[in-house]
Amino acid sequence: MTFGKALRKFMNCADMKQTQLADHLGYDVSYISRWLSDAKLPSARSSSSLFKSIIRFLLKDCSDDCRNAVCKAFAINPALSDEAFESRCIAVLADSYKESSSHMAKPAPGSASGYTNNCHLSQLEVSFEYNNSLLARLTSELAAHSAVPILECISIPFTSDYGNNECIPFWRNILQELPKDSRLHLRMLADISDCGCHIKICRDICSFYGALKGNVCVEFYNIDRSLHSYESLLVFKNELCVITYQDALLGARNVLITQEPVVTERYYGAANYLLRGQLPLIVSSGFHALYERKYFQSFFTSPRLFSLHTSMPVFFVDMECLTPVLTRYGTPKQVLDMYAYYEKTLSRWTVFIYKSAVVRFLFDGELNLFLDTVMLSEQERRDYIAGLIRKLSEGNRLVVIDDVNPVLGREDLDFSLFLSDRSMFLVPHGEKSSSAVRHSADGRIIACFEHLAAALYSLPAHSAMQGKDVIQFLRQSMELI
Repeated sequence: MTFGKALRKFMNCADMKQTQLADHLGYDVSYISRWLSDAKLPSARSSSSLFKSIIRFLLKDCSDDCRNAVCKAFAINPALSDEAFESRCIAVLADSYKESSSHMAKPAPGSASGYTNNCHLSQLEVSFEYNNSLLARLTSELAAHSAVPILECISIPFTSDYGNNECIPFWRNILQELPKDSRLHLRMLADISDCGCHIKICRDICSFYGALKGNVCVEFYNIDRSLHSYESLLVFKNELCVITYQDALLGARNVLITQEPVVTERYYGAANYLLRGQLPLIVSSGFHALYERKYFQSFFTSPRLFSLHTSMPVFFVDMECLTPVLTRYGTPKQVLDMYAYYEKTLSRWTVFIYKSAVVRFLFDGELNLFLDTVMLSEQERRDYIAGLIRKLSEGNRLVVIDDVNPVLGREDLDFSLFLSDRSMFLVPHGEKSSSAVRHSADGRIIACFEHLAAALYSLPAHSAMQGKDVIQFLRQSMELI
């Protein structure tokens, strides 16, 4: 039984609609439809957790009639315990996935065996995930056996790739398969003149930088793609060329993979020509270098300020409460100066923060200081929340957004985003806290992120708490400390 047929049977037994499952998983409903028709499979990397989430959601309010229908449809013993019944249902879905995967993994007609020859794949016959997996293995093999220490790549994706859940998993897959001792320099070209893609491009930029390893460098460039709308090009210098194109006769989107030196050199040269004289949209710099250049100071004096955080920022703390904490951690003078700038302009800020960041702070007390972090005691956490409530009562604005929302989910971000009318910068967190700050003063990329900010502002009430709801949420959260 294929994955699509198995999933459809489960949904029919539970009287579940596609829209309900899509909302629960955070996918577009078109994805669920493609799964059910066996036109597409979920990503192999997330399949195990996905199956568990699907089954638990379908069986959450399962009646006796629903359970009997499932047992009859999949020949499951009705006498099983609830836990064993759930495990068996998950296994059924996993087995059907393996069957569909093996069917889709068959070589396309005319394809050569192995990775050293040319392959021609049609997405009518082979899933996007399979093409993904093939390219990831190819990239890994090239990096492992290439005499070039840096694998340089230029990518011109379809405009439609942005934000449709394909461009992001594609590159995550590539990065995961890349050997640790190899280095990848990726130059990504995007057409940010298309107003309809502003939020999608921002989402992809955030996801790319959030998934970076230490051996990967990504640069974003703006390019007019009017002459290249018919294809998507991925070319590793002198190694591998992947062309995705629309077959007008078949009405299908095809993938051509080749290692012919003439082809790879020609396309790499053509793509490199497009970049001649172009500057990256986003630049990486050290925190101290940006401070010395007065970059942050000019940023904080902007009349329009916006920030999005994945961890609790330090700037809500009163200085009298903050001083002993900073003394304890030996915080550098630059961070204190930054705090002073932020505090002066805080009343003009709208700060967005993910709900999970607030909850995590209640339990571990971790506070973000740009590239550094400090830990607050239980009493210091209570003082922090109390001070935050007081600042909100004075007119400052904090918006607590759901980790899963239609604009920018928590999993897409591993840094804080700061935006003004003059510039923007991304400050990494966690294990990547030693990484450089990524910043831009390019009006085009700032305009894209302004669209992202506007979309966050317009999130519905069930995805974003504001005003009195935030204050009530914070007061209730203090009981968890």
